[in-house]
Amino acid sequence: MSTFTSRPSTPAAAAAAEARFAERLASRRRTWWIRAGIGALVAVVLLAAGWVVCFSDVLAVRSVQVAGVKRLDAEEVERVANVPHGGSLALLDTGPIEARIRTLVPVADVSVSRKFPNTVRIEVTERTPVAVLDTPKGRRLVDAEGVAYATAGDTGSRYVVVETEQDSLPPESMVRVNEMIAALPELVRTKVTTVEADTDQDMTVVLSDGRKVVWGGPEEPEFKAKVLEVLLRDKSTRAARTFDVSVPEAPTVKR
Repeated sequence: MSTFTSRPSTPAAAAAAEARFAERLASRRRTWWIRAGIGALVAVVLLAAGWVVCFSDVLAVRSVQVAGVKRLDAEEVERVANVPHGGSLALLDTGPIEARIRTLVPVADVSVSRKFPNTVRIEVTERTPVAVLDTPKGRRLVDAEGVAYATAGDTGSRYVVVETEQDSLPPESMVRVNEMIAALPELVRTKVTTVEADTDQDMTVVLSDGRKVVWGGPEEPEFKAKVLEVLLRDKSTRAARTFDVSVPEAPTVKR
């Protein structure tokens, strides 16, 4: 059996090993200090950047841009928006600004964004008219949501006119009117000039040739449309001046 024995270290070898250990320890310390210094520098840079962004006037709000307005006045939108000037653009809360702008009736939608370094941009989407509401108090443009939002000037024949003896019609009723028009047979829908309605339960359509369609309420629109189309195509009834499909199971005509 063989016996292994280690050779004793010489003083020179021991000194060399100690020197290598000391060098590794010093290298680790240098690395730690370098990393600590870099970390401190990064922290200082971040703090400085945060101060610039949040508290200095370098990125302060100084101007407002309003886009997308046609019927509205940009100055009015800016006044209602009441954007706080001088504060940090990065910390600006756009929600309350958008909420204030939406109180303007002609506004369908609005988006408020930050345009660095110093500008707040307001993008407005205005309501699109689909009809004119004619009341004893005047004529108003109405959008697809039934909202009467602006005075109607001379619109010619671009929009259907909804005539009522009421001072106004609620948006829900105007939506029903729009839905009724959309449900009409195409040969009728293209000739609609006026809808007479004091409520959405007594709608009457006036065509460009003077004929009338008594529609009644919004119920059973598809059934009413089919009955009306039959009456208009039937030789015995198509010459009538009034077609009443308010009760589609028992329609009537008047000559």
